[in-house]
Amino acid sequence: MGDVVGAMARLHDTIATVGPSADLWAAVASGGLDGRDCATALDAVPRALVLDPRSRWALGVALRAEVVCDAAADLHPLIANADERAGGGFAAEELRASEFELSVQQAELLREGGRSREAAAALRTAMSMSKLSADEWSRVGGAWLSLAEPEAAISAYQKTLSIQPNHVAAIIGIAGAHRAQVRLGAAEAHLSAAWERVRDPRIGLQLVQTMLQR
Repeated sequence: MGDVVGAMARLHDTIATVGPSADLWAAVASGGLDGRDCATALDAVPRALVLDPRSRWALGVALRAEVVCDAAADLHPLIANADERAGGGFAAEELRASEFELSVQQAELLREGGRSREAAAALRTAMSMSKLSADEWSRVGGAWLSLAEPEAAISAYQKTLSIQPNHVAAIIGIAGAHRAQVRLGAAEAHLSAAWERVRDPRIGLQLVQTMLQR
């Protein structure tokens, strides 16, 4: 904590010396979040977005603060306003991606807190967003697997493969979901077929390990 406090003091000294900037205030907000100092973070984020509504760093820190400080009601209007002042649409795709990340992070935090039903709801919110990428569907699959929902995980991983058929993480994730249900034969068959198509050593290793488990 001492290092964080010292770094924060130096950032404030820099702002006082050279003047404020979006990056400096975003750094203050990020440092506040690292030190679980939500008061500092929630003070600094708006300052950053006022100075530069196009700041990707400030937008990212704002969305992180929504999770860490449970401050969506305060910060989300600021983010939307920053996008509007930037001309509208500038941050639309990044905002969608950040909202997706926020939902997945919320699911992870809820799962860690033993609130599985709420975690599942957060994941469904992530899944409802438009134009999820292959990597995003893979993130959803991993999150469902962490929630001990292997069939939901397989469904999400299959979405990944429909976009990117050789996505290694999704291929391995499906095998993990089969193993979670003690379906070693299905896992081996899936990995064998994938190995014939994608000669990636990570798939080969998973295949060997699965064969040894049978």
